[in-house]
Amino acid sequence: MEHKAPYALVGFFVCLCIASMVGLSVWMQGDREKDYAAYTVLMPESVSGLEVGAQVLYRGIRVGKVEKLRLPQADDPNVRVDISLRNDVPVRKTTHAELARMSITGVVSLNIEAPQAGDTQAPTRMAGEVYPIIEGRKSAFETAMKDVPAITRELRNFSGKLNESMDGFQGSFVGRLMGQKKDTMPDKTSKTSTSKPQSRPQAQPMNLRD
Repeated sequence: MEHKAPYALVGFFVCLCIASMVGLSVWMQGDREKDYAAYTVLMPESVSGLEVGAQVLYRGIRVGKVEKLRLPQADDPNVRVDISLRNDVPVRKTTHAELARMSITGVVSLNIEAPQAGDTQAPTRMAGEVYPIIEGRKSAFETAMKDVPAITRELRNFSGKLNESMDGFQGSFVGRLMGQKKDTMPDKTSKTSTSKPQSRPQAQPMNLRD
């Protein structure tokens, strides 16, 4: 019994340490959840590249993360993005969110835009959604990318019209230039046809009888 007592004491101490660590983690997690609030962002565009755990930014500062991505509903085409957001972030009715794509790294994050000045209304609630709603908007990058085909077509049309105008201008200019040259050049054929060759004087026969 004297040899078994130290091992039992060591085992009890180890179990106590493990329980303390687990309790501390649960307490810290609960304290963290009190500092964060959950919201649902309705995104009207594709969220390609956005993943669970992605950063949520407010004016460049990390204030939360993406918790879950949900498919659109049958009567609503918006993608649901559940996020956890710090309580000190001003979320009002006019607060909106948009995707932020880093062109160099390829990382996609969610950017929270500040509400309009003077807005003190609470965020919108929607039937069937557990969390308050933040409206999503199309990012400037996505809008610009969608406008690229139209801009390309306009440039092609403009380039085609410009080429036609240049061809017409060059043709008329060269035509006038060639006409002027033709008028100023002497007509060699007319000279050769109208000019008569000079006749040589014929020699008189000599009279030898005298």
